[in-house]
Amino acid sequence: MNEIIIQHLMEVELFQGFDPVALKLILEQYRTPLLVYPADHLVMLRGDSIESLHILIKGQLRAQIQGLNGKNLRIEVLKTHQIVASGILFSRDNRLPVSLYTETEVEMLSIPKTAVLALCRENQDFILSYFTEMGDKITFLAEKIRLFQFTTIKQKIAGYLLGQTGDRKLSTIRLVYGREVLAELMSVTRPALSREISALVHDGIIEVQGRVVNITDRQALEDLLADG
Repeated sequence: MNEIIIQHLMEVELFQGFDPVALKLILEQYRTPLLVYPADHLVMLRGDSIESLHILIKGQLRAQIQGLNGKNLRIEVLKTHQIVASGILFSRDNRLPVSLYTETEVEMLSIPKTAVLALCRENQDFILSYFTEMGDKITFLAEKIRLFQFTTIKQKIAGYLLGQTGDRKLSTIRLVYGREVLAELMSVTRPALSREISALVHDGIIEVQGRVVNITDRQALEDLLADG
């Protein structure tokens, strides 16, 4: 197992509880190939079976599905040190629900299921991190799907903020994600998201301090959704 690959894995939250030497020894017991793909290349098709845990060592992958109208819908962009389809590996139906394409040249480590189970036995922190990663991904994708119903960026922001206030209808919330991830969540560019947030601030609808958002005019946010 290449030392550089181990160094990359230590940057992945999933492996941060491991001693690098112990991690290397476990992975060397199993066949863990490094898969290399050029840019603009199909990596996996929707419906392909997932038998290994794939981790991006280098580059970016695009997860997308084709709608009934024939248009491709980008679901997510995966970047260096992110994990591919962690929740699918142990699912009864382990078929990939999206197709994966490279956006840049990609290097991806493929860790077989047997090796993942060995890692779980070796380190309880790995198990917790794996469950956390799966839960975070499910929450993210569920919210992304919910926001698809909104047409404009302002509606997406309003829908997200109101959703974060919960049934208690809180006026002040702390965002879980930074703007780069929020832009990915809403399937918009970061500059476009920032412009619309600034417009809402200018209109006196919200106040923003870092990740803390104070909703000063809840009715205006609700009206944005009603207009859709």
